[in-house]
Amino acid sequence: MLGMNEAKDVLRKCQGDFKLSMEESIEEFKREVVENKENFKARAPFATTKEFEEDNNKKAFDTIAHFQQECKMMREKEDEMQFGIEIFSIEISGYDELDLVEKQN
Repeated sequence: MLGMNEAKDVLRKCQGDFKLSMEESIEEFKREVVENKENFKARAPFATTKEFEEDNNKKAFDTIAHFQQECKMMREKEDEMQFGIEIFSIEISGYDELDLVEKQN
């Protein structure tokens, strides 16, 4: 059976491991957000064609729907991480890239 000091050491180690894991998750999330923005800029339908082409319009709407879903999933992931961010008082800046994709979508 663990003594009080050993239990504190185990708890400290677990907290340190969890904080490190949380920080790694945040960094990975930041990379995903930037990658999503780059994909959006490369694939989003920013221009219209002169002639009406049903296939092009469907592709445009499908692409927009895809990025809306991606943004929704990223916001859900951000919400899931909030608990760990608050526990460890981790300072994060807003996700400007995600805001941009959401606004342009």
